[in-house]
Amino acid sequence: MFGDNLQNDIDARQRWSGGIGGSMSLEASKKQHTNRRMTVKEYSSAVSSDGRHLRSERSRQQIVNALFELMREGNMEPTQAAVAERANVSFRTVSRHFEDMEVLYRHCVHQLQRKLLHQFLLPFESNNWRDRVDELIDRRAEAYDVFLPYRAFASVRRFRSDYMNQVVDDDVAFEVSTLDAVLPEHIHEDTVLVDALENSLSFDCWLRMRRDRQFSSEQAKAVIKRTASSLLAPYKE
Repeated sequence: MFGDNLQNDIDARQRWSGGIGGSMSLEASKKQHTNRRMTVKEYSSAVSSDGRHLRSERSRQQIVNALFELMREGNMEPTQAAVAERANVSFRTVSRHFEDMEVLYRHCVHQLQRKLLHQFLLPFESNNWRDRVDELIDRRAEAYDVFLPYRAFASVRRFRSDYMNQVVDDDVAFEVSTLDAVLPEHIHEDTVLVDALENSLSFDCWLRMRRDRQFSSEQAKAVIKRTASSLLAPYKE
């Protein structure tokens, strides 16, 4: 009986090692098996790391969304404590992700820019510059309504934050450049006209109509289009 068991054990070892004269020794097989186990451990560690990263990103986005909510509600003095409470996370979590409110502001602005910038980079449907002015007004109306509470927030905070002040300055410069790109050269020769158009199509004008005058989006857009049309009426194609 012992002899049969011994032979069975030898046969099993030989099969595992690639047989008698096989290319893989028993020791090599053990080493390879150990390496496979290490790979599994490394994989598990990577999965765990990815899980922590995903949880961290979710927590980070919760904080950003909380600040957006406070802005929409008209809170012009949000604190890290208020953001933490709204995000349902600890104050320490907010501080770990964002060193201070300025850093959090930057992150929020970058998200808004990524969300809205593509609207202004799409090609115009019309080849006629007058029609393009109308298209630009439509695009601005849609974008302005999305970021109205955030831009209003920035306009208030700009006097206490160098970064927010720069954000507003950059937004105004962007408004000017996108309109300038649509207007033909002979219109640019009338600088007063161009300034009047830029003022009529500005966010500040939109804010006054939508918030102070309580106009609907369609009413505000109609006013801007009528103003632009009247200003441009004396000019030829």
